[in-house]
Amino acid sequence: MSSTDYDTYPGSLTKNKLSYHSPKIIYFAKNKKTKRQWQFFIQVFPDLKCSKSPIKLGSKAFTDRLWSPVKDGAKFPAKYWAESGMVGGKITHFTPSYAYRKNIGKANESNPFMTALVILRQKFILKLRGLLGDENLISTKDFKNSEIHLPDVDKIVEYYINNKDRTEDTLNLQAMKIRDISQHQANPEKYSIDFPALIQIKYDGLFGCIFLSKKTGDYTSVQIYLRGGTVPLEGFNHIKKEILPYLRKMWNNKKNISLRVVGELYTEGKTLQQITSIVRTKLSNRENDSCIKLFIFDGFYMHRPNDNNLYRWRNYCLPIFSDKNNFTSLILVKYKIVDNSKNLRAFFKQSVLDKREGIIVRNLDAKYIISLSKNESIIRSDRIYKWKPYQKDVYKIVSFTEQSKGKRGLIIFQVETEDGVIASVTPNETEKTRRAWMKLAKINKRHFTGKLYEVKYRQKSPDGSLMEPKGLGFIKSN
Repeated sequence: MSSTDYDTYPGSLTKNKLSYHSPKIIYFAKNKKTKRQWQFFIQVFPDLKCSKSPIKLGSKAFTDRLWSPVKDGAKFPAKYWAESGMVGGKITHFTPSYAYRKNIGKANESNPFMTALVILRQKFILKLRGLLGDENLISTKDFKNSEIHLPDVDKIVEYYINNKDRTEDTLNLQAMKIRDISQHQANPEKYSIDFPALIQIKYDGLFGCIFLSKKTGDYTSVQIYLRGGTVPLEGFNHIKKEILPYLRKMWNNKKNISLRVVGELYTEGKTLQQITSIVRTKLSNRENDSCIKLFIFDGFYMHRPNDNNLYRWRNYCLPIFSDKNNFTSLILVKYKIVDNSKNLRAFFKQSVLDKREGIIVRNLDAKYIISLSKNESIIRSDRIYKWKPYQKDVYKIVSFTEQSKGKRGLIIFQVETEDGVIASVTPNETEKTRRAWMKLAKINKRHFTGKLYEVKYRQKSPDGSLMEPKGLGFIKSN
């Protein structure tokens, strides 16, 4: 790999130092007022011999001393880290990681600096992708700037609306996530619930966003996306055919864009596992999907991200799905307004008696958050909440395993229920504690075996599995 291959890498070398830094990414916080910054750094230990003269990207000294494997490279790793915080405020210096020589003795051998630079570029790209939804909004020419200022989320969405080929709308948005207040059932008002508030039943189905890709298309132009989905669902033609004329009616001719309808793919009498099995199975192997209905609770247009007030838009967009149309596959989820916490609790208790998954609580000024980014700090609403009932039981720990997704080295306990089912339970502890427990368990594999552990879960599936289990803590045996 030649040095010119690195021209597209973000950042630059610091003169007279074996260090490298990325451009400073400056972006708007969730409140769209405060600005935050994020930057990556690499530092090679000074013991590593190198020219003291200023080094420029692509120069012979740069190529000879840094890109080529160095004799003592294994002894002198390069450390890399990130720094972030409020612009003009406190900056957090994250714990550094270390890069070493790779592929020693092979044609593609790399020294520690090369290895760290590859890692830095990957992290930089992932950060841009997380904030923008698509890192290609930033040109590689911008990589050499000292700062990269990102537009706010609304402007990013507007950019796609105005620059995308409008002949066919296949752009999928990241679904808004709702804050769970179930663990604070004794005091749900701990969160910013303002009264009067809008409340509705939460159905135990799969999130679905449905829209028309082109106005003149038939039902095959109706797209249904699951949360985080990258391709539309096949099948469900009964839903697509029934909603088609209403999506045409609500088509925005000025912006040439479809109304996006948000709801749950759900049917009475089936568990979430059964619904998931039907929805996610390939069309060729799927059983009849006509039992699945779309329970509608939101609607919005992408070109008006600043005006997606859910209460107002429900009254503007969604009346077209009223019961008067005698739908068979579309159900508009009804809502009510409550004026105080007493009525809120009464509605929640009734939903539990009716064996519903729970309720959704919305402040009247809540907006539907639109983003192309998967960054949870951007797409998680702080004005809409879900409140679900949980059960608690005490089980014995029979084993443990290591978390396989996300950060590694974190323990997950395995408990045995009274039905003989083994359930994996994530402890409700800090990352530091879970990592320490994992090290302890590896030293003594039976250290936690037999201990009583309190677990909360939403409900049990027909086969006895625990749904959404979470560890609460150890119970001292008498």
